[in-house]
Amino acid sequence: MARQFVTLQIVTALSVLTLMGAGTRANDLSPDNSITPAADVAAAPQWNMWGAALGGGGTTQGDADAGTSDVNSYGYGLATGWGKFVSPTEMRGFYIAAGGLGWDVADDLGDGKGVFLQGSVNTTKFLSSGYVSASGTYGFTNMKSNSVVEDETISAEFNTHTLTSRLEAGHALSPTLTPYAALQLKLIYTPAYDQDTTGDTEGLALGFDDSTQTSARTELGLKMQTKASNGLSLTGSLAWAHDFTGDESVQAHFVAIESDSFTITGAKPASDSALVSLGTTFAPSANTTLSFNVNGQFNEDSQNYGGGVSLAVTW
Repeated sequence: MARQFVTLQIVTALSVLTLMGAGTRANDLSPDNSITPAADVAAAPQWNMWGAALGGGGTTQGDADAGTSDVNSYGYGLATGWGKFVSPTEMRGFYIAAGGLGWDVADDLGDGKGVFLQGSVNTTKFLSSGYVSASGTYGFTNMKSNSVVEDETISAEFNTHTLTSRLEAGHALSPTLTPYAALQLKLIYTPAYDQDTTGDTEGLALGFDDSTQTSARTELGLKMQTKASNGLSLTGSLAWAHDFTGDESVQAHFVAIESDSFTITGAKPASDSALVSLGTTFAPSANTTLSFNVNGQFNEDSQNYGGGVSLAVTW
């Protein structure tokens, strides 16, 4: 039983981090993520500032072979960012984001919650009919989890540190269609920690060695945009994502007794996902834009949804 609940804790924590990470990419948060031809960039405002409110949730199916159950997860946060054209065809910027997340395991087997902080720097080079962008992101998350064993609670508090890098390029086929490709690398480091428990389950408390999980993602997709004369723009994207995951195992030992370490392996996530997003941007004035967007990630094991509203000012 201890093995099962520890595996649940690890898998759900990483799932929520993945959900929030997907929802806080710089190009998703920016109120205007359209592709601007290089010829038009020189005439654009040189500075922009924006703020956004984000939220999302999803369901991940359990894996009987790995001893996991279905999990419902959610996340929310606030973000703000700045950008500046450092040359007529290159913009650089950064953003910071903070918020909360949580999860609930089916059949009342446990739950968890946490808070996160993210910071990112990014740069975009505008070409005659396309773009190349790169970003680097650091995230810190503090999480608390509870698992129920024979009416007793096993709890834990742990931190994670996440580093993400992303490279993306697109080429406009027309003013409304831009195919793109992206490569994303992620590293999640979890320092060592121990579980806490009371009562008859005291002997089931585990201690965990520090661990590092790495993954890579490729994306191939199509971005779409239409503009109306009344200042309203409609945006959307459709993409296929393929995830390459590394070693999902961790080393653990029993806290109450002297024992050798043993390996716990989490459920392997689905490799292929469909990414979908829809948004609208309204410009009430020449230097102000208000944007709304919804997005989703779907595969054979999980369905995740997110959305946000953002306000940007340029000068």
